[in-house]
Amino acid sequence: MARNIECDLQEKMVGACQESAIDRLKKTVRDNREVLSVMALLFVALIVGMLWAPKFAPQWAVVMFVTLIVVMVWSLVERQRAQEEANKANAAARVAKIASEDADKATRRETERAGELEAAERFEEIQFSDCVVEGMGVWLRGELIDRSMAVAENSGLADEALDQRRKELEQAFLLDWTGTSKEFLRVCIFKPALVAIEEKFESQPLLRARLLQLVAVNLFGFGQFEEAKIPQKKALSIRREILGNDHPSTLASINRMGLLLKHLDKLGEAEPLFDEALEARRRVLGNDHPDTLTSINNMGSLLRRQGKPKEAMTLCKEALESYRLVLGNDHPGTLASINNIGGLYSDLGKFDDAEHYFGEALETRRRVLGDVHRDTLTSINNSGSFLLRQGKLMEAMPLCKEALEGFRRVLGNHHPNTLTAISNMGFLLKRQGRLEEAECYYSEAFEIRRLIFGNDHHDTLTSINNIGALYRSQGRLMEATIHFATALERCRSIWGNEHRDTLSTINHIGGLHLAQGEFDKAEPFYREALETRRRVLGDDHTDTLVSMNNLGVLYRGLGRYEKAEALAAEAVGRARRTLPGGHFHLGILLSEHTRTLVAMERFSEAKPPALEAHANLEARLGATHRRTVDAIQNLVDLNNAWHEFEPDAGHDRSAADWQSKLDAA
Repeated sequence: MARNIECDLQEKMVGACQESAIDRLKKTVRDNREVLSVMALLFVALIVGMLWAPKFAPQWAVVMFVTLIVVMVWSLVERQRAQEEANKANAAARVAKIASEDADKATRRETERAGELEAAERFEEIQFSDCVVEGMGVWLRGELIDRSMAVAENSGLADEALDQRRKELEQAFLLDWTGTSKEFLRVCIFKPALVAIEEKFESQPLLRARLLQLVAVNLFGFGQFEEAKIPQKKALSIRREILGNDHPSTLASINRMGLLLKHLDKLGEAEPLFDEALEARRRVLGNDHPDTLTSINNMGSLLRRQGKPKEAMTLCKEALESYRLVLGNDHPGTLASINNIGGLYSDLGKFDDAEHYFGEALETRRRVLGDVHRDTLTSINNSGSFLLRQGKLMEAMPLCKEALEGFRRVLGNHHPNTLTAISNMGFLLKRQGRLEEAECYYSEAFEIRRLIFGNDHHDTLTSINNIGALYRSQGRLMEATIHFATALERCRSIWGNEHRDTLSTINHIGGLHLAQGEFDKAEPFYREALETRRRVLGDDHTDTLVSMNNLGVLYRGLGRYEKAEALAAEAVGRARRTLPGGHFHLGILLSEHTRTLVAMERFSEAKPPALEAHANLEARLGATHRRTVDAIQNLVDLNNAWHEFEPDAGHDRSAADWQSKLDAA
């Protein structure tokens, strides 16, 4: 080897160099240093031994010779073994180097492909995020009407006939154009994409799973939840099988499956998936990882939907604390979490705390995003709705107006957020007693929703219910009955008898009959609502408590006091256990329990809940809120009735004191 290198350095042919005797001797010494060293030591030992004991010189010579032979053999064996190991190591190194180079090339190719795929995904997400199906539907309807009118104009029809033709077309095209647009995307884009994915990427399961997940996400974004289930399930199944349950991609698919089921109102099926994703992300990624925080928020949102605000609050507060620590106070995720906690405090009736969080979210979004950003407008709308819920109508008005004007300008009149803001404005005006103005907003929301979504969409049915409630307030009971009956028929046919919106409409109809004094007609609706809510939502859900209260009020009106009191007492007891102290719903339930006890002439039992109800509602809703005023009226009625039974007990003075507060309110 040294010779070859030397020849290379001299730029000669390898076979042209000849070694001299001296060179060969040097090479031998260099390659056998250990053996020669041992031989030298043995030779010295032999000389010393022979000088020290001359008579044993022959024996010494034999011993030394044998030892020398053994050492030389051992040395040759060891050198051969070392050379073989070195050769193996060199060969392994060469193989490893080649494999490493191949792996590097494959990694680079895979990275390039992954980068290209991610870029394509981002591009597709950007394109679809800008695709507003409501706008597509409006454009498609307008295009059809305009083209049809162009044909009519070219046919020479008179202006009056053209006007009539346009009206006929507009009426004929009152279809679900948003649904039509979604169906177009499903049939012409997503369905072919799914077929192509299955055919072209059959041998690349992970890539197939990634593309299936992308399609599922886009279908979800368009609200096509049922259609998204198939690719979502396939993506999750592939990732579980190949990557395992704890891989980040698998956990992402588990989380998306939970979101899908939640939006399908399958909360019981969504819960174990959210729980699995959260537990694994805590264990694998840590508590402060953004994906873990997303799972914490998702679980909190699910618990809120299930009517478990206390459990939801614990998780949402954990998420917010980590968001603040990891991402800072101004991050969109932090602000969304702040807003969520505001909503939870509002659900719990802790309005001071809710106002603090809503205020922080709004102030930060104004500063960071500007006044007309979508998230800022959402916060403005939330704050207005929150004040409206408390009965602070004057404070709510400027915020509701700002949100509506901003949504109209930024998103247009046909966007769902704009339509929600329009409905909120109608509700605010209705609460202020400005019923004719409220009707204008309610009608606008209804007409646009019917135009965009069709008659059977959830938002359209919400508008029908809103108008029915408005007609009831206006005393237009026949029209209200028609609207509620229409909404109920469609809710039953579309969602079934156990859907929350169906039950809400059933409750509305019961209330309409009760307002007209039609107790016998109201009872089957109130009973159906309560029995179904007990079965579907559980006895402690807020909606179930509302139904207990309503049926109890009905029984009181029918003079069936024992049943009325039993329901009222159950509702109050469950509310005390499940709602936080001071929740205004508890105040409402206490007020109704008071009325029932007064009707039963159980005055001493009625006084404590009557006083508690007033204190609760005044603290939570304010002294002039109609619920607070009703609670004062209860105390006036209680003391007046009590005075008739005990004329000398001073109840008349108490009645007069409460009457003064009532007059002031």
